[in-house]
Amino acid sequence: MRLRRLLAPAVLALALVVAPSGPASAAVTTAYQGKSCVGSQVLRCAWINYDSTNNRMRAYGEIRDAAGGSNYDVALYGIWVDEYSAGRWVERDWVYYASDGWHAESDLEAGELLSCVGSRTYRVRMDGKWRAAGTTGNGTYEMRTSKTYTC
Repeated sequence: MRLRRLLAPAVLALALVVAPSGPASAAVTTAYQGKSCVGSQVLRCAWINYDSTNNRMRAYGEIRDAAGGSNYDVALYGIWVDEYSAGRWVERDWVYYASDGWHAESDLEAGELLSCVGSRTYRVRMDGKWRAAGTTGNGTYEMRTSKTYTC
């Protein structure tokens, strides 16, 4: 009997933590949209993270040395959001541009939050470079474009 009295509050507390919450406590819903990655030795990715609760988006870019291959230093230099308008891609925002140098394994950057204008199509562009680990010079450059996303 004493054990039951001791366990009852703990079981109740656990049930409250594990039980699904109702709509009143809905959290912000985000989803990766248009993520596109290429490469086997150096992975280059660009995507949009869309927040449907607040109808906004954030652009991401990443470049990283893949495990198990040759070693590369990597650097991400820029992220842009483009909007498809009047039959062509137009730069909407330059959300990240920096040169914090070379990184031994990965460089992941995100832009600012931007409002997502309904029924418009967007994509992310990112600039990245890579070179053999421990070497100097500019390395190999590539601009990577994400798949498109329509709000």
